[in-house]
Amino acid sequence: MFTPVLKMMASEYCNQNAYDAIQVHGGSGYMKEYPVERLYRDARITTIYEGTSQLQTVAAIRYVTNGSYLGRIKEYEEMEIAPKFEPLKAKLIAMREQYEQACEYMANVLKKDCGCDSAVVEPFKENPGSFYGWIFFCLLPIPNDFIL
Repeated sequence: MFTPVLKMMASEYCNQNAYDAIQVHGGSGYMKEYPVERLYRDARITTIYEGTSQLQTVAAIRYVTNGSYLGRIKEYEEMEIAPKFEPLKAKLIAMREQYEQACEYMANVLKKDCGCDSAVVEPFKENPGSFYGWIFFCLLPIPNDFIL
């Protein structure tokens, strides 16, 4: 479930670090005499191997929209951890609460501003990730001659 996110983050950071190393060396960093040139070439391909970063994002979104990430975060909140990691756990809990508040806010917007009834809005409170996919679909321009 976390593989797409980890692959994308690792390859993007690898790319950024290699780019910064080239910048430190200036124009000569591109010369074959410096090992940083090879590191830069190798780093560039990491965003392509096993799927581009954009494809990894698409793969990760599946787990957001079906509620898997949110469920896993709630599992992590229930786990016993070492005291030194309590600040990270508190931050995780705060982020999850903010996410759920944002979903609740958007559900209220749908009810009030868009006139959606509870039958449409309530499922999104149970699985907030799917809510954003639905909003995206609703915002797509649909041609007048489009027939379902």
